[in-house]
Amino acid sequence: ILLTLSASLIHAAAALQLTPFQAQFSVSRNGIQLGRLELQLEISATGEYRYTGHTIPASLVRLFYSDEIHETSHGRYQEDTIIPLQYEYRLLRQGDQMKLTRLEFDWADKKVWSESEGSRWAQAVTPGSQDKVSQQLALRLDLAAGKERASYAVADGGRIKTYHFRVVGRETIKLPNGRFKCLRVRRSKGTRAPDYTIWIAPELGYLPVKIERKRSSGHYKMELLSLHSDIPLDATR
Repeated sequence: ILLTLSASLIHAAAALQLTPFQAQFSVSRNGIQLGRLELQLEISATGEYRYTGHTIPASLVRLFYSDEIHETSHGRYQEDTIIPLQYEYRLLRQGDQMKLTRLEFDWADKKVWSESEGSRWAQAVTPGSQDKVSQQLALRLDLAAGKERASYAVADGGRIKTYHFRVVGRETIKLPNGRFKCLRVRRSKGTRAPDYTIWIAPELGYLPVKIERKRSSGHYKMELLSLHSDIPLDATR
């Protein structure tokens, strides 16, 4: 669960300028609260970004499921383009077991280096390629530019996969903290059928406010709980 921090977010009428924010989302499966996701975007004056996601199990769920996930993408944000440089995935399991995966993009050599469980290997990348976290930022920029479809080559799971996004509708949804006018976007991988539905709010700088995914293990849902930015969370009520 795709997986994303305090300044102004630009409305849809103007070109989007990514700005720092912090947000929290609830995460549930089949209506049962699993925990929360914390997203934070930091952008320096020199155009470097750091985008982090931290998934934290709920207190009761920890009795059966205690995994915590940390994801971080670091790179450059320049000329309305996201250029990832490093990505890290940390899975913390019960008993202090940890799984660590790192990616390092070598744009001069057009390669991405992956490192996991003692192995290190390289794959070819093309301009515009993303990691699993940075693609969220690239999608926000493309939707703000008016694109109805977008595809990204993504370094994911030791391979390069193609993620496709398509706007399939526009609707107003109601969440506990207000109503949001959204683009409804479907996501698919490669030639597979769409597996994600994402509701993205232009009024909040094209930030996702709700995500749903149906899998064999259940119906997963993520909804926005709080947002620290210069736009009030109830701006669209």
